[in-house]
Amino acid sequence: MNLGFKPRIKSPTLAKWFSIVPGLGHIYAGAYTSGIIWLLLSLILLSTVFFGYIDLLTPFSGRTIVVAYYLFMVVWCWNRAGQIATQKNQLIANQDYFDRQKIVEE
Repeated sequence: MNLGFKPRIKSPTLAKWFSIVPGLGHIYAGAYTSGIIWLLLSLILLSTVFFGYIDLLTPFSGRTIVVAYYLFMVVWCWNRAGQIATQKNQLIANQDYFDRQKIVEE
């Protein structure tokens, strides 16, 4: 269904750079639900490190584990946001192709 506007093509490179804060790249690429989940998870992890709550949870090197997990999240979101943007761009390109074919047939 065409609502009168054309979806914008998203830059996979820009989506990856937004993923330095996990979740922002997903939101930019159009995966809003997973982006919000990643963003909330990263904010929770960072708040445990900065406000010292992690000391209550683990006796030693808790901050190291949380920071390592956060860096893993950054790398994961970096890769996945680029993939999502590429997939969305392919869907847009395919829709444009079918729209052009429909015009030619009419």
